Order: sequence, then structure tokens, then C-alpha cells
Amino acid sequence: MLIHYRQMLGKVVELIPDLSGLAIFTSDSGAGFDYNPASYAGSNGAGFNRGIPLFRRVSGFLSAVLEEGQKRNPDFEVILTSGFEKEARSEILAACPPGVLGAVYGVYD
Repeated sequence: MLIHYRQMLGKVVELIPDLSGLAIFTSDSGAGFDYNPASYAGSNGAGFNRGIPLFRRVSGFLSAVLEEGQKRNPDFEVILTSGFEKEARSEILAACPPGVLGAVYGVYD
């Protein structure tokens, strides 16, 4: 699945060569990442994600986006603005490479 996101960001950066970053907003419940125990609908989603910890899935996604952006611009950054619980957000950001930043509704971690 990460191949899709790498291809997408590669095309975006190709169209906007001066792009210096991407802000990803997951809403107040971490929407978009399945098997997130804090989401409104509860911990559910695609079966292939069931055994993969949330922090690994989110940090893998953010890292893939960062790496693709840095191919064109070494200073490219990814900002995760989310409502993940504090512990989950800390775990996610600790697993990410430099260049991935965390924010909660505009306040940097």
C-alpha cells in the first residue's frame, strides 16, 4: 500500500517542485488509521493490519511520504497534526526519522 502513497507524492512533488512539506491531519480520533483504539468506531479495520501496532503503521506511512519528498527536496518535512492520544503520538514520533514533526492542532510537540 505504501507504494501508492510514494507514487502519489512523487507526482505531487513533480508538479510542485518547490513544495517543502506536507501536513497530514488525522482528525480528533486519528481517523484514517485502522485498529486505532481511540477512534470513534473502535478498534477495527482491514484484517492485514490487525497484528501490526498502530505506531508502526503510522510511522511507516509518514516515513514513506517523507522519503519520497526528500528525493526532490532534502529539506522536505512531514507534519502530523492529529488527535492521537499523547502516548500514541509520542510512540509514533519516536519511531519516525528526523523530518517528521508532530503537532496537535497547530502546537508542535
